Amino acid sequence: DAVGLLGPGGTLLAHFQVQLEALKEHFWMRNERVSHEKCMAALQELFQDLDRRINDGVYFMLGGYQLFQIDQQALVEQYRKLPGKGVK
Repeated sequence: DAVGLLGPGGTLLAHFQVQLEALKEHFWMRNERVSHEKCMAALQELFQDLDRRINDGVYFMLGGYQLFQIDQQALVEQYRKLPGKGVK
């Protein structure tokens, strides 16, 4: 019967709980790493154009800072709309 499988003090159940917790931690850490990598790749892709515009001097003019803020906010909004960014 099931009680016989548990052994004295429920040791088998405790063993499985420890294993399950370790697996949960492993998958959580893996998912967090993959999420971080995916988010970094998305940010790099989104901000390539902004970097190019900075390097081209687009923002180094009267009103350039305001233009930079508008472009940066647009990129933030694009990032927020990206699906599947993960656990954080």
